[in-house]
Amino acid sequence: MALTVQQIEDLIEQVGADVAPADLDRESLRKAIEFSGMWYRLGKRSGSTATANKRSKWLRRMKSITAELQEAMRDEENAQWFNIGASATFSTVADEADEIADPIRDKNSISWTALLVALDELHEEVSRQLASRSLNALELSRSPFEYLAGERLPQIFSEHFKRKIGVSRAADTGRAQGPLFRFVRAGVDLLNITHNGKRYQDEAIVKAIRDTKSRPSRRKTSTCGQRS
Repeated sequence: MALTVQQIEDLIEQVGADVAPADLDRESLRKAIEFSGMWYRLGKRSGSTATANKRSKWLRRMKSITAELQEAMRDEENAQWFNIGASATFSTVADEADEIADPIRDKNSISWTALLVALDELHEEVSRQLASRSLNALELSRSPFEYLAGERLPQIFSEHFKRKIGVSRAADTGRAQGPLFRFVRAGVDLLNITHNGKRYQDEAIVKAIRDTKSRPSRRKTSTCGQRS
């Protein structure tokens, strides 16, 4: 989503005008936050590494199953053993142009050839998806929200506001506070990132930030999305 200059000014005000350095590059900040939103949405589509691994395992299984079915169904002798119901009849030879175009001739007739064509298409699509770019294109080990709130936005804050990453709490209420927390809170809201349509709780943001700090050190990801 495209952010306006005014939205960035409002965000800076929420963080604290006195926190922003005199040489703060507002345009660079705007682009970095915009990019983080795009990154989040890509992550939502590709999922975490665990999700990608499950999908890859399922696709490999589908590829194996469809390959076995292709081999079995192309043996014409096997057609006679395939019986869905007493009233179903199957054709093993595509000798007419409409054999594939009209696979179900009537309620009691199923085209064996049409089933093969559909199976071939399924096998090809499964193979294509397995051979395509990483199923988890962003290689995220955490959920997109945890990555955004715990890593991406704190990195942007640190680089643009020249401050260390950390969250404090108010002595009287125990509520999260501090420039970093206010920045991430404002960034999540600005990008309209919600949980089942509801605003993320402050504690979810705090947990994402603190979980990141407690994780083993990783290669850093720059605001342009490139690892150093």
